[in-house]
Amino acid sequence: MTLSRLDAELWALGRLDAARLAEIDRLRSADDELRAWTDGIKASIASAAEDLPLLRLPAEAPDPWWEGLFGLRSLALVGAAAVVAGGLLLRPPPPTETFRGAMDIEVHLVRDGLASEQFTLVEARAGDLLQLRIAAPRDGFLSVFDLQDDGELTEWMVPTEVRATVPVDFAVELDDYPGSERVFVVFTDDAFGRGDFERALQQTFDRPLADLDTVPGIEGIQRSILVFKDGR
Repeated sequence: MTLSRLDAELWALGRLDAARLAEIDRLRSADDELRAWTDGIKASIASAAEDLPLLRLPAEAPDPWWEGLFGLRSLALVGAAAVVAGGLLLRPPPPTETFRGAMDIEVHLVRDGLASEQFTLVEARAGDLLQLRIAAPRDGFLSVFDLQDDGELTEWMVPTEVRATVPVDFAVELDDYPGSERVFVVFTDDAFGRGDFERALQQTFDRPLADLDTVPGIEGIQRSILVFKDGR
């Protein structure tokens, strides 16, 4: 029996049933390499969940992120999700940060009007809203792509010019696709579109989606989020 990256992340989060947890623990006890790999995944998830200092934005930063949901920058949305167009009133959660470093991203999932902070693995349902707030380290271009585990690629945000540390707010409504999908946020110095991303993906044909944290060959900064539907 092999252990997928998705199962390893669910194990680290304690979100598998007792029988599956016991099976993974048995595999870990018999394989030092597997134990080290899963321990590393658990440590990285725990590190991402730690409280971190708030991002300090310049004075010209736009209004709070929830007010920006209805004034999103240019995006092209087809197929897998629909952009939030208006008419939704949310009670904003306190500002939090999921990623820190070269590119900052906050991730929230909104269900039944309630927003919850998310990390690198998101358990979702059809109709949930996935909200991202992205701050780039310097002037450049942001793009957002969604890759399903059946190979279907959607360009959620066309290359959008951004300024250093000024946040961009982005939200999509998730459809009823039953499998996993990975959301890639890409920052580059020059515009990077769907065709560029497709060419980079050609190098990853033999890698499962759950293991594809970043796409090789892209000259820029990447962050990714794995989304899967729990079927309820």
